[in-house]
Amino acid sequence: MRRVIPLVPTLAAFWLILSGHYTPLLLTLGTASVLLVVLIAWRAGIEDRTTPKIERWPRIPSFCLWLGGQVIQSSISVAWQAWLPRPDLQPTVGIAPTDGLSPLGEVIYGHSITLTPGTLSLHIVGDGVRVHSWQRSDLEALRAGRMLAEVRRLEAP
Repeated sequence: MRRVIPLVPTLAAFWLILSGHYTPLLLTLGTASVLLVVLIAWRAGIEDRTTPKIERWPRIPSFCLWLGGQVIQSSISVAWQAWLPRPDLQPTVGIAPTDGLSPLGEVIYGHSITLTPGTLSLHIVGDGVRVHSWQRSDLEALRAGRMLAEVRRLEAP
């Protein structure tokens, strides 16, 4: 139950930012939805595994900025390939290692891969994430470990 306390303001702030509407009806519905999500998380016991520790929160904006830069860079690359008369595509499927990430870290890593245009995480396997990549070089970049290092930095105690 102690982990539910930081979850409430976090979800409420997230809802307010995404909603952008502050009428009494929508604020009431937003409050109800936040409380429902917290109740479901508490009943399922997942708040202990998914709520980031407060000391890690300052790292989240820098990770989001870094990931945003990667998304922009990949978007330009994908757009460039799409506009070429003969794109040099080398679609491939392979494993990007997770090397001891926590389950939450694996989820963040997988979602970060999917958010980056040209790559798609298919599923988490024993010691990595199975990835479909538009370019072989994108999969090799994931194996080089820059994104993994950023997720590890986000997760570090």
